[in-house]
Formats: sequence, C-alpha cells, structure tokens
Amino acid sequence: GSLVHITFETVETLDGDIPMNEKPTNEGGWDASYLRAKLNGNFFEKQLPTDLKAVIKPVVKITAKSSKKEVRVPSVDKLFVLSEQEVFGRKIYSCGYEGKWYEWYKRENTPYGKCKQNGERDWRWERSPRSGATDGFCRVYGNGDADCYTASGSFGVSFGFCV
Repeated sequence: GSLVHITFETVETLDGDIPMNEKPTNEGGWDASYLRAKLNGNFFEKQLPTDLKAVIKPVVKITAKSSKKEVRVPSVDKLFVLSEQEVFGRKIYSCGYEGKWYEWYKRENTPYGKCKQNGERDWRWERSPRSGATDGFCRVYGNGDADCYTASGSFGVSFGFCV
C-alpha cells in the first residue's frame, strides 16, 4: 500500500540460465512460475548477502495470469524480473497492463539487452506471458529487441528488487 522509492535491477544476468517453468506452459503466469519460486525462495535465502536481504522490501507486481488478456493477478515479490511493459513501455508480445515504463528504459540510447558476467550478450526473461500462446513468456533478445519463447527454455535472469 505504500510507494517504494527505489528499484534496482542487476546489470548482468545471473551466472547460469534458468527456465521460466519446467514445462512449456505459461498457465498461472509469473505468480505460478518456477523462476519466481526459485528467485524468492532458495536464491533469496542462500545467495544474497545478509545486509542486502535486510533492506529489500516486498512489492506487489501485477502480471497476466496466462495468455488470456483479461485476467491479471498481483504477486508479492522480494525479487522479480521486469515485465515487457516496464522495459519497452508498451505491449509487443504480452497482454499489456503489467506496470509502468521504468524511467531508465525511457532514456535515449539505453541498452535493453544485458550481458553475462563474461561480457557475452545474453537473452533474459520478462515476467509477461506471451499473449495468444499457452506455452511462452516474453524475453529480451541478446541485442535488446523484444522477443518471446517457450517457458521451458533456459535463459538469462536479470532480477529487480526494491528498497
């Protein structure tokens, strides 16, 4: 119910690629996804430093429940991946209405793409289910273009959090 003033997003993707779901489905959306459970469970508890965990505030993220455009659900997350709309400012492959365009990505010549820790360009997941398809989620292509892919594919993860 309160405004979170600062959102951070990792500059690089995580060291290993992770699927959005273990099966090729977007049913349940981000809220029911394997990636969400992994980030907010074992990864949060065992991989983040204690001092960082202490200042991260849970936030409500609104995301489509599936490829059907009319149903959105709130998720309370400590760690999250951005939606297509938060990165690109509009609906391209997603159902839309999943947050506001982040100021960082509104800037001219801002790279939407990310790199792995070795500097290699990386594809990365967005939490938006692909509109009109039951098997995929949106992602950012290595060159920064909008894209989508089957949920069981393993790709980079650039997570966000709020303090």
